[in-house]
Amino acid sequence: MSNYSPVGVVARRLGIAEPAVQEMLDLGWLKTEKKNGISFLDGHQEYRARFILALRAKKTLDNSQISFILAEQEPPYSFQQVDAILARMAALTPA
Repeated sequence: MSNYSPVGVVARRLGIAEPAVQEMLDLGWLKTEKKNGISFLDGHQEYRARFILALRAKKTLDNSQISFILAEQEPPYSFQQVDAILARMAALTPA
């Protein structure tokens, strides 16, 4: 499995605990591949996790906002589009 790393290895590279990666998996933000009972993330999923962490740290967004941004954006992810996406989200949300 080239360009795949075990979830624990990815968590260490991201500087977060494995349960934080599991939360992203539970929320449907990341997808793993399993081989021999071990869960792996590919390079794209690790990149996506980095973007999610940056959204949380730099923009202090909640899970629903992050979910909306991930649904609206395709890689390569861009912070330049985040404010416009959040404005669309606000316009769709009843007052």
